[in-house]
Amino acid sequence: MQTQAQKNLYRTLEQITEPISDFNSNRFKNWLAQIGNFIVQYLTTQDEPKIWQSKDWFGHSWWNVYLPRTGQMVRLSSEAEVRIWLEENLRF
Repeated sequence: MQTQAQKNLYRTLEQITEPISDFNSNRFKNWLAQIGNFIVQYLTTQDEPKIWQSKDWFGHSWWNVYLPRTGQMVRLSSEAEVRIWLEENLRF
């Protein structure tokens, strides 16, 4: 037979363990969601060209283009050149 103090302690402990198990469950779900998002992003952006701007030692701006599908990388001096190069090299 349990005393009232033991029953109260048991109830208190039961209330503490529920949120902890929910927390671990939510953490696991969030972790799985992050993994899923990473996989989707990797699979859908693998073939997209990567374009960024950089400057050389003399302060000239350059546009860099990398095509993961072919491994090609070029450095161009203007946005217009980038557009033309992409149109010529992204034919499917």
